[in-house]
Amino acid sequence: MKSPVIGYFKQRNYEVSEEVTLFHRKIDIVARNSHSIVSVELKLKDWKTAIHQAYLNQRVSNYSYVGLPDELLGDLSPDFFVQAASYGVGILAVDGVARRVMRPKASRVIQPFLRKEFLARLRPGEKN
Repeated sequence: MKSPVIGYFKQRNYEVSEEVTLFHRKIDIVARNSHSIVSVELKLKDWKTAIHQAYLNQRVSNYSYVGLPDELLGDLSPDFFVQAASYGVGILAVDGVARRVMRPKASRVIQPFLRKEFLARLRPGEKN
């Protein structure tokens, strides 16, 4: 699922990094341009964990998404979309391409010191 999401952001002129460390875990994809940082958590299932992780990523990112297989989205309960919206998390549907299903809200919980350390780890196109 990574390749379509990476392509989605590269087409929009973002530099993309994979598996960037944040505390004891890794953010699957981080996209960066001169205006913002976007984090993406990719999941094949377990959407509750994905939303929670995406919410935590807002401490270092301007915007945060959950990326799920397109065919899974139709099977999800409305609670998934309500919870994502309440946390300000966007949704990407992924099959051969990625498309935005729900727009994220701008983070209101960025922690400047943590973000500065996080930015130091970003290397476009590399695993960190």
